Amino acid sequence: YDWDVANEPLETLGSELDHNVITATLGEGWIVRAFQQVRRLDPSAELYLNESLAERPGEKHQGLLTLVRRLISAGAPIDGLGFQSH
Repeated sequence: YDWDVANEPLETLGSELDHNVITATLGEGWIVRAFQQVRRLDPSAELYLNESLAERPGEKHQGLLTLVRRLISAGAPIDGLGFQSH
């Protein structure tokens, strides 16, 4: 089984975290905590971060790679990435 733990955390047309109420309140750390909590609750599941419009090289693609590296360095157990290409 797998979980999409974080869905589209980046701005729709940008490379930075979306400025929503969750990020404004908790910062980027909410994503790390969410991945850690899901891993504790379902240790055998694969955990994914899902993003759209980042499948091609460019600003958003680079922003996603930068975010994922930061999250993994902070302890997020990310097993893979999902790309919404619709």
